[in-house]
Amino acid sequence: MPPFIERRDNMVITRRNLVERVLQVLKEITGKEGITLDSRLEEDLELDSLDRVEALLKLEEESGLQIADEAAERWKTVGDVVAYLASRLGGGE
Repeated sequence: MPPFIERRDNMVITRRNLVERVLQVLKEITGKEGITLDSRLEEDLELDSLDRVEALLKLEEESGLQIADEAAERWKTVGDVVAYLASRLGGGE
């Protein structure tokens, strides 16, 4: 799958593309359908600590970012993940 940003081509990620990629990563990990920005990582998606690590590694790989564990621990919803990545990527609207 393509990364969030192809920096060598100066391609800018749209928020919609970012949301789609985050939703896809979480769907691959959880096997759940109907994930939304309001979905809670633990309560709704039932992510345990190993799932969170897997998600973190996948998001780092795809985005090219290094994500601090402390930042990821603050994520409560899918929207939190998207907002964090958008802010780090310069997150175009």
